[in-house]
Amino acid sequence: MKMNKIYHVLILLLFCSQTSAAQDIITIKGTVQDNGEPLANVACFLKNNNYIGDLTDKEGHFSLILPKVLLYDSLVISCMGFDKQVLPLTSIAIQDGPINISLIPTTTLLPEVVIRSDEDMLKELMLSAFSKIPKNYPKKAHQLEGFYRKVSTRDHQFTHLQEASITIQDKGYRTDPSGAKIRINEFRQSQEWDERDSLLDIYIDKSAEALVEKFNVPIHPMKKIYEQFYLRIFKQPSTHFNWASLKKYIDQYQCELVDLIVTDGDTVYQIAFRSVQSPLPLNNTTYVKINAKDLAIVEYQFSHWDGEWSQLVKFKKFDGRYYPQMIQTTQPRIIDRDIHLERMDIETIWFDPPNTKTFQKIKSTEAIDRTKTPVQWEKPYASDFWNKYKMHQEHPLEQGVKKSLEIHHSLDDQFKSPKSPPAKYEN
Repeated sequence: MKMNKIYHVLILLLFCSQTSAAQDIITIKGTVQDNGEPLANVACFLKNNNYIGDLTDKEGHFSLILPKVLLYDSLVISCMGFDKQVLPLTSIAIQDGPINISLIPTTTLLPEVVIRSDEDMLKELMLSAFSKIPKNYPKKAHQLEGFYRKVSTRDHQFTHLQEASITIQDKGYRTDPSGAKIRINEFRQSQEWDERDSLLDIYIDKSAEALVEKFNVPIHPMKKIYEQFYLRIFKQPSTHFNWASLKKYIDQYQCELVDLIVTDGDTVYQIAFRSVQSPLPLNNTTYVKINAKDLAIVEYQFSHWDGEWSQLVKFKKFDGRYYPQMIQTTQPRIIDRDIHLERMDIETIWFDPPNTKTFQKIKSTEAIDRTKTPVQWEKPYASDFWNKYKMHQEHPLEQGVKKSLEIHHSLDDQFKSPKSPPAKYEN
């Protein structure tokens, strides 16, 4: 059984330490059963790092490879029709050999839900959810307080960190997303521990300028991640959440019900899907989660290029509408012509509940320029702000990432003086 490539890449890139020594890696193996019979296609993943996971094969076997720094996490075993199990990794790691897990059939009664797993029903459900986007998502102006983090990697190392407190002002999802304004309240970054190819930087900058001029696409990283999350641009033709586009091409999709979640009285369908022409298998890397009560999309993930690029978005209901709770993108980092090195950028924005009433508007002079990159920040490092910043406390940096970035200097010292090493190629 092979784990999807995205899991291999992210396990190695996101959590391996500087040395990536064999003794720092652990393997969790096991078998999932129902009354002694193996269960296939059971999702086995980490609770706090759910992009690390596996599906059981026809014999019920699964295998996870992860660094020891994640031993504080828990293993989640989830399968439609069975109660979910959550097992602390510390209790699993001390056992010798593979573990055996027996699932218990779900006894929850759902009289209001008729469960049909056939593909036509799933396609109808997706079409209905897409048609409800104008009703379920913001249509009036609102403001969001967000915490932005960008982590860059090279092979098994973490090489750069950026964090920012930001405010986003959006006129509503029926308007062009380019009209949304973003203000950076505070910003900090570590030293850049990777070498940049200055000639390649020049080429990329010129290419970005051409894209802005021809297609009006944002190149500032924060504007890019917000303006281009798929549900926000649902009105644009031929995008993933455009109802007319999906209706036209729905017969070219393969769908599968992979999970059914009951929480707070709501029933949520998780539907994996892919184009029938795609060479990638149907799995949990591209899916939507739909609330059966109001047909709202509460979470989705899209993966491309065999998992090397992905977008994960989660929503939360507030005052009758769904607002983003978290947006995360993972993509290759292109700063060098050495194609043998695995480089990735992982960008995340976490959001507080929206302000939909009265708020102070962001001035045009305060808003970031969507056509400029990288982030320009001239103010000194505000250590007092970061020590008290609530959203940073709620989303602390993983210890494995922190340890890798602090191989030479503490992060606090780097934030005070984020100098970069010399470029690899000089003009």
